Amino acid sequence: YDAPPMDLSTRPRKSVTIRSRTVPQGPLPPIRSRELLRSKMGSNFCGRDLRAVDREIRRQARERKMFFHFREGVERPVPMALKPWIVTQPQRRHLRHLGVVLQAAALRVFPAWFERGDLQDLMPIGDGERRWLEDAYHGSWRRPETLMARIDVGTDLGAADWRTRTRILEANLVGIGAAYYCWSAGQIAAEVFGGVPEDDLLEMIMGQCVEHGRKIGRPRPSVAFVEYRRSLHGPFEFETMCEIYRRRGYDAFVC
Repeated sequence: YDAPPMDLSTRPRKSVTIRSRTVPQGPLPPIRSRELLRSKMGSNFCGRDLRAVDREIRRQARERKMFFHFREGVERPVPMALKPWIVTQPQRRHLRHLGVVLQAAALRVFPAWFERGDLQDLMPIGDGERRWLEDAYHGSWRRPETLMARIDVGTDLGAADWRTRTRILEANLVGIGAAYYCWSAGQIAAEVFGGVPEDDLLEMIMGQCVEHGRKIGRPRPSVAFVEYRRSLHGPFEFETMCEIYRRRGYDAFVC
């Protein structure tokens, strides 16, 4: 489930699972899920060889530059599962609520750490880390700064007890990594299986930037995506995102 201010994906494996369009029913038993899946995929899928579908997914993933650097100079494609997820409206609402609540709680921890000695004892940091934080914030611990955040969860949305199975893996408040992979997965799913693409995550991200620009008197802001260029491994998605943004008429670049 991907929507600001949360992007819920699974970790630690760098994978993106494709999903079909949202349906209003609650959790479905396996047989019913398969029947519904066939009806939602329609003629684009019926009768097609699964190997051919898998090849098409891999081809589109390569064309869309869905890869990360396994090590310096070695590109590895982001694997996509062939089986789509069916995400119901109650599940979307629950996961969004879960993400918003966790983000609000996590954002309170950072300023509280500097104000409460018991939290400093519970979560100690080194002298170098503390100096870095003090130099960066100059004492303004409650300064709002996160445009988007991501809560990583693991769950089985096809199980009747999916709520109790849901486990929080990480609250990531400082980046939007894998946003392009999630967007691409939804686009590929819609094209290969048919149906309606999910919400445009890239447009949501830029929409947040443009809204902030309007509030500070810059209705058409230039948006910089900051990347740690010294790192030679991991995801390299900002360049591709900015290419898409520039085609859409936005002034976006990587620095």
